[in-house]
Order: sequence, then structure tokens, then C-alpha cells
Amino acid sequence: MSKNQKGELSAANECIRVCIRCRPLNSKEMSQGNSSVVKTTERGEIFVSKPFAQDAPKQFTFDSCYDETSTQG
Repeated sequence: MSKNQKGELSAANECIRVCIRCRPLNSKEMSQGNSSVVKTTERGEIFVSKPFAQDAPKQFTFDSCYDETSTQG
């Protein structure tokens, strides 16, 4: 970000995009019977739930999100 004459940060001509990739469970987690607590949507939303809790899932929104079937390559 650039600074204006007052020393304040200015977002002019700059854009930050935030993306997230949810990793798949590893073999140890799967052998222990764990399951994913993250659900993604095509709109860049993820929902994280607490296992064995009745609480509503926490919602987070990103510019893009990739589920556990996505690869880094």
C-alpha cells in the first residue's frame, strides 16, 4: 500500500485477494476415524463445525476457496 501526504495508508490501485485451500485428512486422521469439519461452497464460503457439538458452524468468506479434492499443482 502507498502512503498519502498525511502518512496514512491508501488502497488506491491495489487489491488484495484472499484464498484458502482446505487440506484433506491425512492417513493417521483417517485411521483414527476422524472426519472433515470443513465444508466449502462455490461462493468462497467455508463452514467449520465443532465435532460432537450442537453449535451452528462458524462461517468465513474468502475471495476463493478450494476443498480437500483440490491439488496444489
